[in-house]
Amino acid sequence: MKGWLLDLFRLVWAFPYWNARKSLYQFRGARSSCPCQAPSDSGKAHVTGCEAVFGWNRPERFRKVCPLLERGADGRWCCSVDAPEVRPFWGLAARAAALTVATGLLIAILGAWAGLRVIGYPVSLYQVAWPPAWRELGTVRSEYFMKKARTAYTAGHIKEAMISLTIAYQLNPANYATGMMLAQFRQADNPTLSDKLYRQLRTSHPEKREATTQVWLHHLLVHAAYEQVATLAREELVNSPHEAAWIHALLFACRQLNDPELLEKEAQQAELAPEWRQLVEIEAATLRGSLEGEALQRRLRMLASEATNGYMLYYALDRQIAGGSPGVLAQVRAARGRLPGRAILSLGLASYAAAKDDAGRSREITAFLAGRPKLSDTEIEILCGHLIRYPQNASLRALVEAWRRDSSIPRAEQMPLYIALYCAASAGADHETKAQAETWMKIIGEELPHVLPVLDQALSPTGKNRPTASVLPALPTLPLEITYTILERIAYIKNSTLSTSPENTLKPQNNN
Repeated sequence: MKGWLLDLFRLVWAFPYWNARKSLYQFRGARSSCPCQAPSDSGKAHVTGCEAVFGWNRPERFRKVCPLLERGADGRWCCSVDAPEVRPFWGLAARAAALTVATGLLIAILGAWAGLRVIGYPVSLYQVAWPPAWRELGTVRSEYFMKKARTAYTAGHIKEAMISLTIAYQLNPANYATGMMLAQFRQADNPTLSDKLYRQLRTSHPEKREATTQVWLHHLLVHAAYEQVATLAREELVNSPHEAAWIHALLFACRQLNDPELLEKEAQQAELAPEWRQLVEIEAATLRGSLEGEALQRRLRMLASEATNGYMLYYALDRQIAGGSPGVLAQVRAARGRLPGRAILSLGLASYAAAKDDAGRSREITAFLAGRPKLSDTEIEILCGHLIRYPQNASLRALVEAWRRDSSIPRAEQMPLYIALYCAASAGADHETKAQAETWMKIIGEELPHVLPVLDQALSPTGKNRPTASVLPALPTLPLEITYTILERIAYIKNSTLSTSPENTLKPQNNN
């Protein structure tokens, strides 16, 4: 092995050295002594010894450099041509160099590919061997760390999952799914970083702006970051095609902040559509206290009659209900065809609750449930949201009975609705229904969300108020309307007044 390695080393330098000397020899007209033949010999073919093979472990290997080498009958290594005919073989040198480089590259490529595969990177041989494909290696490494993050999260190693997810996003910041996952992961421990990530994703992926902002809005709401909600809503009013959703978010946030100045500034913005400006001005004047009582109700009735879109009409009716205006139920019924069915159901039930007509509300809910052989998720969401805002345990238990008619429950995808049911039971201190919701959640999950007892206290009229930031972020993502309703209920418990109304006149209904 030692002799072979030494000959290999000699071979590497022999190609350029002897070819260069023989080239110089020929350039001088072969008049000087031949560089590779023994100077004491005659210079004749087949009898002149080869000087170049001196010291080689196996001289025949020199034929790769010079094919003129031969072994004579006496065993001596001789040159097969006369001295003047000695010439260089650059073609052999070039082929040997090319083969050496190709072999080295192949070994390097196979070694790199094998090493990366052993580590766990899902890299192909093409991605390692072809330089233009090297740009894909960042994506491949990102996928590897994404896989590590999922494995760690499944095993309950949250910190390790967070680190792997962060590396995955750093390696491939163009991956929208990774960025969204990281932003949602960091909501609990670093809301500021999470907000930064959402903003980056919204800018770098304009085609997914709407989806990004919806998730971001939910993140801000569950942390009760109402100032940021208002800022986001103002930005999206200019950019989003779903203006009604963002005007609702803006009004809700300012109502929670009790900040008429922000709304007054928004009303002065030239980009704000005239129909939204009316709503902003009414809300600002209401929060300021300059528009209230009968004057407010007249303005709302006028707004309802002149409404040019569904949300204007919904706002006008909802604000009248919150202010205790009589005769709103008739307006709600007259709005069929102008508002979607879920809005009519929600406003109708709220009208009964505001009028303290518990019997009428119970009849309405019972009739609605009787006409549904199987409740849709949307219908369950509406009823749970209503019963969180206006607790009525008899109706809540009727909802549970109707829900049980669905033989496929419990289902994992309905987990947010079971939490909504739990919230409605907490708002009405209905321990039986709360236990039913817990049972369904236990069946589909390994364990209940650990913040349920805190959520129970936050929603219960007799419980201690807890900051929303300690409750909602730890829950699975709830429907947006349920989130709004829970926040309103918690604000009501905190202020002893339901905050759906700027005048704060609504009271929780009888639980029986």
